[in-house]
Amino acid sequence: TTLSFDLPAPAAVTLAIHDARGRCLRRVTLAGLPAGHHQWTWDGRDDGGRRAASGVYALHLVAGTWQGQLKLTLLK
Repeated sequence: TTLSFDLPAPAAVTLAIHDARGRCLRRVTLAGLPAGHHQWTWDGRDDGGRRAASGVYALHLVAGTWQGQLKLTLLK
């Protein structure tokens, strides 16, 4: 799953993927990104490198003072 996003100004970006029970499976911080278009790809693995099960996940994105959430569907 590839996420595309645009930053209006330079910022550190934190991405966190949560399962349906609210548990954080994966957290990534992309420090010092410049303004502009960016992409990040989730390979379907948790922080320990284990494959996540097929299902619906919530992605929380924090960039500076902005926060957003998206739903992701992982199919195998």
